Amino acid sequence: MAAASGIDLTMPSGLDDSTIINELVDVQEEQVTTVQNQVSAYQNEVSAYGQIKSDLQSISSAASAVSSEGSFDVFSSTSSNADAVTIAGGNGSTAGQYTVGVYHLASSETMMSSSGKISSETSSLSSQGINVGKISVDGVNVTVSSTDTIKDLADNINSATKSDGSPLDVTASVVQVSSSDYRLVLSSDNAGSDGIAYKDVSGSTLQDLGVITDANGDNGNVSQVVQSSDDITDAWNNLATNGAVQITGTDHDGNAVSMTFTKDDGETLSDFLSKVTAAYNGTATATTNADGDLVLTDNVTGASDMALGTLSIGGTDHTMTVTQGGENGKGVLTAGTNSYYSIDGMDMNSDTNSVSGFQTGTTISLKATCTQSVTVGLTLDTSTIEQNIEAVLTAYNSLLSYVNSATQVATTSSSTTSGSTSSTQAGPLPADMTATGIVSTIHSLFESEGGSLSSSLTSLAEIGVKTDADTGKLSLDESTFETAMEKNPTAVENLFTQVSNSNSSKVTFGQSTSSTQSGNYLLQVNSSGQVQISQAGTNQWYTGTTTGDIVTFSSGPASGLSINAPSGSISDDSTNPTTFNFSNGLAADLTNTIANMTDANTGLIQNQTSTIQTEINNADDQITTLTNQCNQYRTQLTQEFSDMEAAVNKLKSASSSLTASFGSD
Repeated sequence: MAAASGIDLTMPSGLDDSTIINELVDVQEEQVTTVQNQVSAYQNEVSAYGQIKSDLQSISSAASAVSSEGSFDVFSSTSSNADAVTIAGGNGSTAGQYTVGVYHLASSETMMSSSGKISSETSSLSSQGINVGKISVDGVNVTVSSTDTIKDLADNINSATKSDGSPLDVTASVVQVSSSDYRLVLSSDNAGSDGIAYKDVSGSTLQDLGVITDANGDNGNVSQVVQSSDDITDAWNNLATNGAVQITGTDHDGNAVSMTFTKDDGETLSDFLSKVTAAYNGTATATTNADGDLVLTDNVTGASDMALGTLSIGGTDHTMTVTQGGENGKGVLTAGTNSYYSIDGMDMNSDTNSVSGFQTGTTISLKATCTQSVTVGLTLDTSTIEQNIEAVLTAYNSLLSYVNSATQVATTSSSTTSGSTSSTQAGPLPADMTATGIVSTIHSLFESEGGSLSSSLTSLAEIGVKTDADTGKLSLDESTFETAMEKNPTAVENLFTQVSNSNSSKVTFGQSTSSTQSGNYLLQVNSSGQVQISQAGTNQWYTGTTTGDIVTFSSGPASGLSINAPSGSISDDSTNPTTFNFSNGLAADLTNTIANMTDANTGLIQNQTSTIQTEINNADDQITTLTNQCNQYRTQLTQEFSDMEAAVNKLKSASSSLTASFGSD
C-alpha cells in the first residue's frame, strides 16, 4: 500500500517503513476481506432464491395451460371442403362429425341515397330540397339541423351512441358519384336480414334522400313468390298412401332443387307443405291460400332465381308461375340476408356465417354455398394436451435440477489406487433446508390423490406420470397417458382442474379462493340452524355465514368456499351425512401454493431473502467499521514511525555532535 500522503518515510533508521506499515495494515484488512467474501456469498444466496422464484413461476405459468375445462377442450378439425365449411372446437365441445349443407350466405345490408338528390357536399341539406328534422337510426334519435350538410349528417350518425355508450351498428359515409352527385351510404356492421332500423321521426330526411320509402322505415325489398295455377288441396287429399310427389326447381341462388317422396299413411296437407319447404332447405316457405293454391315464398328478399318448375302429385302436373318478382328497394345497395344451412339434415338459419349453439363450444364457419354436403369433424387433440402436461413436468424438473445444484455441499474425494483427489464446489445454498423443502412441497402435489372426484382415476400415476428413482425427475409415459385419454378424458381432466360434488343434489358449488383446500368434507346444521363444515376424518367443525341459500366459510381448510345449500338440503341423519367433495385440481394447487411461496410481502422466498438482506446490511455496516479501524490504524502507525524516525534522527545528530567534540580534543 502507498505511504500516507504528506509524510516522508525515507528516514534515517534505514527501515522500509512503508512496507512495514502496509504489512501490518494488511493483517487487519484481512478481516474486511473475510466479511466482504461473506457479503458476496449472501448475494449469491439472494440470486439463488431469485432463480428458485423464477423456476416456481415457470411451473405456475405452465400449470395455467391445464387449469380449466377449456384447457382440455383442444381439438383438431377436418373438412371435406374447407373452402365452403370449417369447424372449430372450444370449451364444452365433444369430438364428432357433422354433415353440413350451405344454401345461402348471410350478408350485411348497405343502403344508399338516390341519385340527383344532393349536388353539393358543402351546401346544407335543406337548401337542396331535403325536409330535415329528427331521424332514428338503429333505435337512436339523431337531429338533422337546417344547416347540416350531407357530410354533417354522416358524421352525426357515426358519433351517435346507444344508451350504454356503445356506437351504433352502422357506418355512414359520403360517396361522390360525379361532380354534382353525392350519395349517403349506410353500411350495417352486422350481417342478417333484420338490417338496421331507419325512421323519420320528424321531417322526411331519409325519405327525401331515397333511403326509405315511408316514415316507418320500409326499404322496399320484395320477396319472390311462385303460385300454382290450380287448387292442390284436393290433389293431395286424393293421393293414395304411398303415392308419389315430385318437385324440381331452383332456390334463391339458382341451386337445383329436386325431391321425390311418397305419402305416408295419415300425412296431412300441412305435412306436405313442410316437405316442400324442406326441399328448399328452408330458403323458401310453402303455404296455401284461400283457394287452395300452393304458394311458395322466397325467404330471401331481392332479385331471385327461386322457381318451382315441376310439381307432380300422383302423376298429375301442376303449373307454377311467378306471381311476384323479387327485387331490392331503390335505396338498397345490398340487402341484408340470413344464412341458410343444414346440420345433419336439420335445416337452420342464422344472421351470421359463423354459427354456434347446435353443440356447446363448437363453431361452424360458412364460407361458400355448395351443391354437395360437406363433412366436418372434431378430434380431441391429445397431443397438444400431452405437451401441455409435459411442460408442467419439465418446469418442475428445472426447479429440481437447480435446487440440487444450489444446495450441493463442497466435497473432496481421493483415489487410493492413483493417489489423485477430486473436489466438488459448493453451491450458493449449501445444504439449505428451505430450498429443498420447497421442492419437496411441490413434488408432494404431484403425488396427491384425487379421490372420488376424478371418477375412475385417483392419481397422476394412473395417467403415466412417474418419478425417476435415481434423479427424482418427473416424466409422462405417452402410451399410458393416451390410453387414459381414450378411455375417459373427463377423468384425466378432473385430475388437473377444479371439480366438486355432493351426495345431495341440492348442494352445489359456488366459488373458492386460493385458501380453499382440496378434500372430502361433511356438512351439518347445528342446533342454532347454522351450516357447519368439517374435513372428513376430523372432529373440528367450522360455522359458515349464510346469505339466502349461499353459505360461505371463512376459516379452517374450507376457508373461502361458498356453496349453495337451500333449506332442507343438508341431511340431519348422522348415519348418512351430507358430503361435499372439493378438489382444486393439480393446476390450481400448484398455482396457489406457488403464489403463497412467492408472495412479495409474506411469501417464504421473500422472508428468506429479507433475512439474508438483513445479514448483508449488517455485514456492510461491519465492513464500514473495520475499514475505518484500518484507516485509523494506518494513521496511527504512520505517526508512530514518523515519531521514531524523528527520534532516530535526533540521536544521530547528537551522536555526530559528540563525535565532533571528541575529535576536536
